[in-house]
Amino acid sequence: RPGLMGGGGGENGRVALGLGAGHGMGHGLGPPTAPSSTTIKMRGLPYRCSPADILAFFEGFQYLPDSLQIGLDSLGRPSGEAWLTFNNQVEALRAVNKLNRQYLGNRYLELQLC
Repeated sequence: RPGLMGGGGGENGRVALGLGAGHGMGHGLGPPTAPSSTTIKMRGLPYRCSPADILAFFEGFQYLPDSLQIGLDSLGRPSGEAWLTFNNQVEALRAVNKLNRQYLGNRYLELQLC
């Protein structure tokens, strides 16, 4: 079962990074179900990008740094997916609207509320 970078496997195949982990947990991995979510899902991350690279991508947005969760495949390698929780739903939606399909390195990211 896939996990997340930063610890053991969590529910839904994610492991949180940092202190304060668990923000946004309990959300499924499927399509967004509520526009009021403060957590976004990222797809298409470069496999070698670091947590610092991901957080730098969201510079200028108000997010909870310790909420970053990076998906891992069944072999423990980055899966190209991650989740990040923002301070409020307006800020999460602003990030999706402004940064969806923008490039991080040589890959564009797909962002959606989850």
